[in-house]
Amino acid sequence: MINAIFVMFFQAAAGAPATPPVEPVAPVAAPAATPAAPEAPATEEPAADPNRKICRNISVVGSRVPIRQCRTAAEEDAERVASRRFLERAQSHMPTNAN
Repeated sequence: MINAIFVMFFQAAAGAPATPPVEPVAPVAAPAATPAAPEAPATEEPAADPNRKICRNISVVGSRVPIRQCRTAAEEDAERVASRRFLERAQSHMPTNAN
C-alpha cells in the first residue's frame, strides 16, 4: 500500500500523465455543400449588444476572496478606449533619450 503511494507521488512530481495519451481521430469528410445554399462569411461577427452584462472575478491584493464586478459592454469599451488614450498620451510625452 505504501509503495503504491510513493509511486503515485513520484509520478505526480515527475509530471507523468495520469491517463495514457489519446490518439487523435481522423476528421470525417463533410458532405458537399449544395450551390443553392449560400453561406455567410465566417469573419462577420454578430452585432454586440451594448447593454449585455459582462461579469469578471477580480483578485484583490491582500485578500483571498475575489470581487465579482459586473458592467455593461458599453462601459467595458469606454474604459478600454480611455486606457488606450492614457497610455498613448503618456508614451508620447516620454523623453527621447532616457539616460
